[in-house]
Amino acid sequence: MHCCRSCDYSAYNVLDDPQLRRGIKDYSNWPTIPQVYLHGEFVGGSDILRQMHQIGGLVEELKKLGVHSAL
Repeated sequence: MHCCRSCDYSAYNVLDDPQLRRGIKDYSNWPTIPQVYLHGEFVGGSDILRQMHQIGGLVEELKKLGVHSAL
């Protein structure tokens, strides 16, 4: 999040909390972590984000939310 210092975000270390880790996997119906949510909507894991970034979809999703890069 270095390029977006003014963005509000939360991060949780689910590796420290087995109950939270199980809960987030059940909530998203996604078996792996990390998991990324934008405005409460599950986007995907690191592989999905990488693919979105490669095709330009991640920037578009962030722009829809009013997030613009400072780069």
